[in-house]
Amino acid sequence: MIKNLQDLYKADFKHLPEVVIRDLEATEEIQQLRRDIKEKVPGSNWTHIRAEVLLEMQQLLDIKLQPILVESWKTHQDVDREIYIQNKTVSDEKAIVSLSDHEIRSTHSPRLNIKIGDTKHPMRTFIAITLNLRDVSLVIQHGEIKEILTGTVKGKGFMQYQNATLIEKEFLGFDIAGKIDASTTTDNVVAEPLTTIQADTPQGITPVPTPQVTPRQESTSATSPTSNMVQFIIGVSIALIAVFLFWQFK
Repeated sequence: MIKNLQDLYKADFKHLPEVVIRDLEATEEIQQLRRDIKEKVPGSNWTHIRAEVLLEMQQLLDIKLQPILVESWKTHQDVDREIYIQNKTVSDEKAIVSLSDHEIRSTHSPRLNIKIGDTKHPMRTFIAITLNLRDVSLVIQHGEIKEILTGTVKGKGFMQYQNATLIEKEFLGFDIAGKIDASTTTDNVVAEPLTTIQADTPQGITPVPTPQVTPRQESTSATSPTSNMVQFIIGVSIALIAVFLFWQFK
């Protein structure tokens, strides 16, 4: 079962094409990083260091898929109505809501911070996905989406760093049926309240402001292929900040 964007993209940054490596090397930030490393860590192996940086960038794709879907579905008129009714009546009854075919779009801007001595090198990436969903039926209970009863997804997406496209994929159809993991849904995404109803939209879809995502920051130490790397990489932290989601049902 696909749980996050790393699974969705089937990312393997250990084996990027040469053209991707060239585009990455041509970015101003990478060139500055190389200069700082050369100056502060003479004799260091850039090829090994670059491999470590790419592995850390791959980890930026560890963005849960279910919260993207669930918070999008909550903006649907039928889902929003059922959640409102259940919250008002405090009922234990379950409801099944079926959605017509629709599209969800999501963008994210996670950042990798590399620290060399007192100098920080923030490396912000851009991730985008477009998901086409069919035959989605949701189980709603206690005012929450508890289960995806049926549903299939296909789509496409990419991840970029500056002008370098690190990965670009088309997603073949896959099944998304399963229980909702509430621990990942509510912790990662906080939806804004509904604002404007488009009366002329057949599905009664409500456009909403971009949800705010609670920043999640975790520190990891880069695995050093040489002793020199230990001397200059004080810490590599992955910060999922300024993650922006937007979605659009069709």
